[in-house]
Amino acid sequence: MEINIPGAKNSILPLLVIPCLIRGTLKYSNIPKISDVETMYDILKILNININIKNDSATFNSCNIKIPLLISYESNIRSSYYFFSVLSHFKTKIIHPFFSGCKIGNRSIELHEQFFHKLGVEIIRKKNGYLIDSTNFKENYSLSFKFDTVSIGATINAILLSIIGEGEIILKNCSQDLYVNEVITVLRKLGGIINIHNREIRIIRQKVLGIPIKYNIENDPIISGTSIIFAALSDKNISIKGINKKWLGEFDNIINNIGIIIKNNKIECQEKLNPFNVCTNNYPGLYTDLMPFIFILGSQIGGSYIEDKIFSNRFEFAEELKKIGIKFERVNKKVIISKSIFTFNETVITLNCPDLRGGAAILLASCLCIRDNPDKQIILNNYQYIQRGYSNIKSLIDCFDVKLSMINSNQAQFSSSLKPINLHSGIRV
Repeated sequence: MEINIPGAKNSILPLLVIPCLIRGTLKYSNIPKISDVETMYDILKILNININIKNDSATFNSCNIKIPLLISYESNIRSSYYFFSVLSHFKTKIIHPFFSGCKIGNRSIELHEQFFHKLGVEIIRKKNGYLIDSTNFKENYSLSFKFDTVSIGATINAILLSIIGEGEIILKNCSQDLYVNEVITVLRKLGGIINIHNREIRIIRQKVLGIPIKYNIENDPIISGTSIIFAALSDKNISIKGINKKWLGEFDNIINNIGIIIKNNKIECQEKLNPFNVCTNNYPGLYTDLMPFIFILGSQIGGSYIEDKIFSNRFEFAEELKKIGIKFERVNKKVIISKSIFTFNETVITLNCPDLRGGAAILLASCLCIRDNPDKQIILNNYQYIQRGYSNIKSLIDCFDVKLSMINSNQAQFSSSLKPINLHSGIRV
């Protein structure tokens, strides 16, 4: 069987606000079919930006863009804050709804606020949302700014806010992730002048952007890593098409040391996988978004250690998996993972997905559990979290002969594909 890697979620979401910076057309391809993208499309339509979708491509025409005083939509994604920067170029006051996203630790927008303030834009928290006051936006201004900590979102928002105007903006201690790189690549194609040296970005501000371009989104490194671990834990011969090995960062070295090798799109595992001691860090370190899957891998190996240096509340999914037998303990900031057998006493059990990546890790553990206990069924609540970031869910669960049935928009039911089930409510594995 084959798993196909889609375009990168965390690249396309900020790229989708760039039409607001031009008056013309822009085409993206290799766009993942996920709910977060649909939400961003809805916001663009509020701004009167025309969208023509064909397969995995979309063409955007912003010639008739309109900026309302209040942008009203149900924002369940964090990336809607990229509209803060691009709409500030209209030098007006706009109220944006509060955004949510995954609750995995401190995700303050303080770094964004600090930089916006330097360029004369104020982010003010109101009862009904964020008021973005850009009436005093400094179009003709130069500055040097250093982020207190490395942040993908703050780096991207700072670039988007800086690109139009006059002067030079120097950003220090920036993120080096693929997602930042893709935003810079598109802005360069549109006429932007941006130079990168390690974690420093220099922007020569331009009065106008807008050369019509086409751009193909890079394949998703997080789904690449997710798929590698699904395939490694499967008993099947699986080919993965489109692994973004270039942007896997430290993950590539980690799985090699564990005994998992990528060879000609195939995943090869040594007979006995090696335990590991790893910690997440900013790219090119281990992505925090891949930590939950490495955690599940560790539960099948034992004697392994993980520390997450990026987010403080990333292990909520692991607490939920205690219901089906995962074994681990926390020692200071590290988690020690013991070899675990996934099972439970009941015929059917319900697990709650706490966030996007944690939910997908629970999905992986559920597949392992049902493979070894084909008479069991698992219902996943908050399944919509997983749908926010994964367009290839079916190919992932096919690695384990697991059947997925939707109960409603928030629940899924999983069971052995060899034993059809009758659904009542929810989503089951």
